[in-house]
Amino acid sequence: MPILIAVATGCSLAFGQVPAPETDSRNGFTATVMLTKKPEEFVRKWATASASSKLTIETPKEVHLGEYVAALVFFRGCRTGVYSCKVYVDFELVAPDGSIRYRVPDRDGTPQPQPKVELAYLSQAIVRFQFKSGDPLGQYRINATVREPASGIILHVNEQIRVVK
Repeated sequence: MPILIAVATGCSLAFGQVPAPETDSRNGFTATVMLTKKPEEFVRKWATASASSKLTIETPKEVHLGEYVAALVFFRGCRTGVYSCKVYVDFELVAPDGSIRYRVPDRDGTPQPQPKVELAYLSQAIVRFQFKSGDPLGQYRINATVREPASGIILHVNEQIRVVK
């Protein structure tokens, strides 16, 4: 069962992984999804970082049965120049056979007062997916639908993770 954890402050983010994570963008609003096995550690660093901090995140390409991976969505450019914006992120976990294993809607959203165009923000919707012994092995896809209702923009990003024994 997916678990939600939360935080949102602005910071710059250095994408050190190769290849760079998938990004979707429309009218200056951009979103990226990244996976990590250490979400609490990263969120702690993020929450205490200054706006000029450059943070890195460990992004695994595989997990073993019994382990979990968390999906974090970063966004920038939500209604910049206005007083505030609110971003929602809905997740889907797609199994190797193409079936949707879980859907996790974001009912609360991430409010961001006075967003700055040069900063990336971390969505409060952070979902942890655990893979148990009965789950099929193989390549899973985590889809994130990122919505900013005030502008009407919807972005789609995804990341993949291989589940092994």
